[in-house]
Amino acid sequence: MSRNPQISRQSRVPSKKQYEAARLFAEGYTHVKVAEILKIGERTLYEWMKREDLRQFRDRLYRQRVAAGMPRAYGVLEKQLGSENEWIQQNAANSLLRAGESVTDQGPQTILVQFGSMPAPGMPGLPEDSGSTIGATGTAQT
Repeated sequence: MSRNPQISRQSRVPSKKQYEAARLFAEGYTHVKVAEILKIGERTLYEWMKREDLRQFRDRLYRQRVAAGMPRAYGVLEKQLGSENEWIQQNAANSLLRAGESVTDQGPQTILVQFGSMPAPGMPGLPEDSGSTIGATGTAQT
């Protein structure tokens, strides 16, 4: 009875070099650069990264790296919300809203955008027949 060498290789615990490859990918290195750093062929690297355990390890490291940078990113966005430039404020607000969607698992929310000189819906100065507004999702709300 012959053993399938591919299955037996896959079932082994990953080597230190394989874990290092996954770590480098999580840090954003390309296949070419990882292969160069580890002094291995790109084909070998592609074969290694077919392993589910290595992909999960890489993904976990990547998520940790992103999570570690979130407080700083939010700090930058909060500063931008206080900018005198309305375009910068709007982009910061949009970024925070998108981040909130991913954290809360809620889909796009309709946000009423009101410009400085524009009266609020239902307030005097807004023509009765123009009861539509544009939400942050880009869909018209009536």
